[in-house]
Amino acid sequence: MLYWLIPLLILFVLAGAGFYFSRVLTQPANQTYEDAQQSAIEDGVLAEGEWEGMAKQAISMPSPYGYRLRGYYLANEGSEKTVIVCHGITSNLINSIKYARVFLDLGFNALIYDHRNHGKSGGENTTFGYYEADDLRTVIDWLIENKPESRSVGVHGESMGAVIALLAAAKDDRITFVVADCGYASLKDQVIDRARADYHLPSFPLVPVMMLWARALTGMQFNQIVPEEAITRIDAPVLIIHGEQDAYIQPSHAHRLAQADPQSPRPCWMAPNADHAESLVKNPQAYQQEIARFLEQGHI
Repeated sequence: MLYWLIPLLILFVLAGAGFYFSRVLTQPANQTYEDAQQSAIEDGVLAEGEWEGMAKQAISMPSPYGYRLRGYYLANEGSEKTVIVCHGITSNLINSIKYARVFLDLGFNALIYDHRNHGKSGGENTTFGYYEADDLRTVIDWLIENKPESRSVGVHGESMGAVIALLAAAKDDRITFVVADCGYASLKDQVIDRARADYHLPSFPLVPVMMLWARALTGMQFNQIVPEEAITRIDAPVLIIHGEQDAYIQPSHAHRLAQADPQSPRPCWMAPNADHAESLVKNPQAYQQEIARFLEQGHI
């Protein structure tokens, strides 16, 4: 007589679980500058007092979505080339310093900034590139307006930052190259992978319900966060980097990105002995050499 309560209860539990995991996804617990700096020092990619001693210009610009983006411009006197560095989820611009240094050594200026809902930038949620790609294009607007000497503008991204870089480059031909380090080929596929690995949950029906909640709460659409599709629309050179031992975003995502366009495969360097976001940490010299070779081959 009360059998109708069972499917109703199941629907209620499923809706609640979907809401909970959508909040976990879009409201990550983010690092402070202090925590990120300490982690970088422990990893050996930042020395004590190095960041404080670096010459830098604080910058700020309005996002098209109503908050402010904050970061720093690191000048390399006389250079006409600039790289914008995009950090990963839960991190902030402090994590971008190690990549900025690689490009500074190669003769570039560097611009590092916090994505929405990270560091000192505004924004109430994280959308994995859905809005962040437009923010990156706003950063490029600022750079071209305020640093007109920058005739070449490349983007380096780590993890979520790699996705942001690829999505933006697919829509903005001002980006002259992309280095995509440990990004995923599809947000939906990555969420399915993590649901299984972190929570031992099946992808159906939880992930579709979570996707619906995420769209309702933020406006993000998973079917538009597919870097392996976006990369086929990028004319600029793209280098894929991924750790061979990456257990968070499987190396198969890197191969999918590299081979997304069979007529124009992208170079892909699989970094030895590296877990997620460790390619530079574990292979500092080889990392810089791979990027230098990529830039030289692209005549950048």
